[in-house]
Amino acid sequence: YRKNISFTFIGVHPELNEYKDKMEIEYYSTMTLNNYREFMLDRKFDIGLAPLNKDDFSKCKYFNKFFEYTLAGAVGIYSNTEPYTYVITDKVNGYLADNTEESWYNAFCTAIDDYLLRKQCLDNAIQKLRNNFNFSAVTEKLLEDIPELYKYSKKESYCLSFTIDKLIYYLFRIADSIYLFIYYLSKKGIRGVINRIKLHIKNRKMYN
Repeated sequence: YRKNISFTFIGVHPELNEYKDKMEIEYYSTMTLNNYREFMLDRKFDIGLAPLNKDDFSKCKYFNKFFEYTLAGAVGIYSNTEPYTYVITDKVNGYLADNTEESWYNAFCTAIDDYLLRKQCLDNAIQKLRNNFNFSAVTEKLLEDIPELYKYSKKESYCLSFTIDKLIYYLFRIADSIYLFIYYLSKKGIRGVINRIKLHIKNRKMYN
């Protein structure tokens, strides 16, 4: 494909010097999420890559890239492993590639050559976001998985220990304040006490 395609890498820098004269290759450092989203929308990428190791740690990750690429109007090529297999059906709403050179090469070729299939995959990915990841769908799924969120009923109870602990806390606060008042009064006089009170009020405003 040579000059017919270009690669853009964000946050990673694979050594591709042998290809730099054969195709356009760009590298960008990591960026904030808002800047990343603006960058993706502005560049109008066709295809996004999401390689992932097939190990237990990686399987516990989330499929963020599916959201990011779809919202940016790009079709993703994903490693054929969890978590991507939870949301991606090969050649339906994206492409799945086994972690071999041959499999990734074939996924590349399919995604580049077949424009109609690529467009269909993008349309299906967008529809999946609308159907499965809108606010109502997510809320319904959450309540289905954790029914205690809406079935729980609060039982009225009176916690005596908490009341005593709270009382003791305030008594210590009062005692501490009295001690500091006497200390500053004996060391710096009434002017020192007033200055300390002003500083205390200023600090409370700053952190509240």
